[in-house]
Amino acid sequence: MTRCLLTHPQVNKDNTALFDKELPPESFVTFGARRLSKARLVWVNHALLNDMDVDLPPAQLEAQLLDSFAYMVPGESDQEEYFTQEIRQFLAERYGGQGEASNGGGVRCGLNGQFQLKGIGRNPLAGRDMDFWHTHGGATIEEGIREAVWGEMTHQEFPYGGVRILAVIATGKETNFDFGLQGNADQISPEGAIIVRQVNIRPANYERATYFRPYPGLENAMCHDAIRTEAAVSRLVRALPVANGQEEQAGSAALIAGLQEMARRFASQHAYARARRFVHGAISTSNIDISGRYIDFGTMTALSGYGNYIIAKGFSSFWEDHKVFAGLFQVFLFFVEKYAFRPQGEAMPLTTLELFAQFQHVLKQEFECELLHGMGFPRSVIRELAAQPEHTRLFECLQQLIVSGCMNVLPLSTVPERMGDHDLAEVAVLLAASQTQDGLHEALAAAIADADLREALTAAYAAYWQQAQAAVPWTRPAYARLVEINAATRSKHTPMLYRNRLLTGTEALLQAGRSNPDGLAKAVADHVADTLNQSRRFFRELPEQYAVLGHFQPVGCEYRLLHVFDADSDTEQLLLVLPLLGASLRLGAARLALGEPDGAAISINGHSQRALALNASATARELALMLPLGGQDRQEWDIRISAGAATQRVVALVSLAAGLQTFKLEVVQ
Repeated sequence: MTRCLLTHPQVNKDNTALFDKELPPESFVTFGARRLSKARLVWVNHALLNDMDVDLPPAQLEAQLLDSFAYMVPGESDQEEYFTQEIRQFLAERYGGQGEASNGGGVRCGLNGQFQLKGIGRNPLAGRDMDFWHTHGGATIEEGIREAVWGEMTHQEFPYGGVRILAVIATGKETNFDFGLQGNADQISPEGAIIVRQVNIRPANYERATYFRPYPGLENAMCHDAIRTEAAVSRLVRALPVANGQEEQAGSAALIAGLQEMARRFASQHAYARARRFVHGAISTSNIDISGRYIDFGTMTALSGYGNYIIAKGFSSFWEDHKVFAGLFQVFLFFVEKYAFRPQGEAMPLTTLELFAQFQHVLKQEFECELLHGMGFPRSVIRELAAQPEHTRLFECLQQLIVSGCMNVLPLSTVPERMGDHDLAEVAVLLAASQTQDGLHEALAAAIADADLREALTAAYAAYWQQAQAAVPWTRPAYARLVEINAATRSKHTPMLYRNRLLTGTEALLQAGRSNPDGLAKAVADHVADTLNQSRRFFRELPEQYAVLGHFQPVGCEYRLLHVFDADSDTEQLLLVLPLLGASLRLGAARLALGEPDGAAISINGHSQRALALNASATARELALMLPLGGQDRQEWDIRISAGAATQRVVALVSLAAGLQTFKLEVVQ
């Protein structure tokens, strides 16, 4: 299916997401953009295409993406040679919030079809009182690559994911660039980009843009902002998330339940980020999705520890940034009460203090869970033991460990190699190993110099380890190994995601691409894939019996490979994970109709096997084949998958000593 990739000459309710559905027509302003004549595809998200059941040959895919999304509003200094005469209509998205100052919404974005274009040029929502750098409408390829990396990372790991990028398209012309920012030190104006991303709804869509004044001549192109906000709030209940298993509600009860679910998701997302040493850095009502997804990753970074750094000017530090949600809720609920309850003569049955209290409760609960999960324990066991004193003692010791030497508030320019007095990644691995190995006292003493803290932590950890072991079905050796592997994987550092390294690495890539533009797309694909492969730490799609020793997904391939330890069988295995597209299994260029995931008969090296069905996300399903490992370095498997009268043969091989990147998959025709 390729309809999801289409844009249209004119936008209407039937062909474009959100428009006159979750958001009213008053929330949008139409504008025209012209087809770029020299655009080219720099990066495409094959994983997202798989999730959407899109399967096109590379040349056809590139042509489709350029035909749909290579559009831009010409700037004052742009030359005609960069544009054709073809014009397509787009929607500028109106929203308010403190983060937008005197703009009227997304100044450099346009919506048409199922995706939004970022970097499309200045649209009618640019405020006449706003400075040039917040109204010129451009984006860079570097920004697009950064958004691509973080969109996929948050999608893979975070409880509620992130807004994903479908494609990054080079505009073929320069864009404006603030050379005062870090990067691009040679002051060569960078090439612009169109960043094609998933649609999103922000709390700010339901807030006033109080200080917005459009450019002269555009005043009549849109209704008054108060009318827009009232119309948007009337449809808020359509956009608010619904909790799993929640009974259908109507009216104000549905609205309140949706607001509470939104706050719960914000808290879960924030707790995960904090425990895993990720920080968005600039959360506001205009850069978080109402579903809980992260959006706009310009300030986001991984950290080497739990330092109390200020990531972006004007925002709170790492250990204080949850407090921004109090202000977020206050402004949001003000407009909800004004436009949804007061006209009905009703009082708002939920106050800011109540909603923020619920947020803080979930944040504390989930942060405790995520911190212990990062130490290697299964999440189901952590929740089962959450009311036990052993849980509390271990969390309090870990909290003391990670804040030690970290509470001074400092602005962040580059991420240091270490933050604070202790390295949790090192401590997590040592504590897990100490339950089955002797002789680690000196290593623990070096890692935790404070003798009292070290003694308290090791005792609390040992007690919790024993209690958790009693709650799992595995043998003691299998459980011990599972926790050790998980601790090493989940707590490892992710330096490729440090903001300064990601920026300078991408800039170096783009600088090399200026002399070899034909090779840029492959270089970018390799860069994004390497960053994700090296940085991923959590695989929520896997059952808890598996601990991941290694993983690899070849660039542009639909399959991926996981080297796992299975605690049920106390063995190592390779999982070959294949995407399910609709009711079909994709194997290279071949498709095999399954009907249902368990509708296939599978044999590996002549032995029957049952595949493992995985839910990679709410929309993506996968099938995992378990490849048994022998004692030799070079492994080879003859795989036959049958459904009905059709059989597909696949040969897979890998050299374990050389790494998972040597894995080859050949579909036998």
